[in-house]
Amino acid sequence: MSLPHSLDLADVASVHVDVADAEPAVRAAVAALADDAAPSSHVRLVLAELVDHDLAWYAPGEIGELVASLQQ
Repeated sequence: MSLPHSLDLADVASVHVDVADAEPAVRAAVAALADDAAPSSHVRLVLAELVDHDLAWYAPGEIGELVASLQQ
């Protein structure tokens, strides 16, 4: 996903990122949303599982360190 315009770092209050153990739930949610034949009850169930995972929170001053850790 991209933004429709540029974003200044000064406008960023925080960055929220899924933690690694949320990856299976995120992948399942993406697949369920992409599957036009998936029953809505299944999609709701899969999306509800995402709520069980906390997001990691980063302050603007930590973005560089976050990006570097993701590139390893």
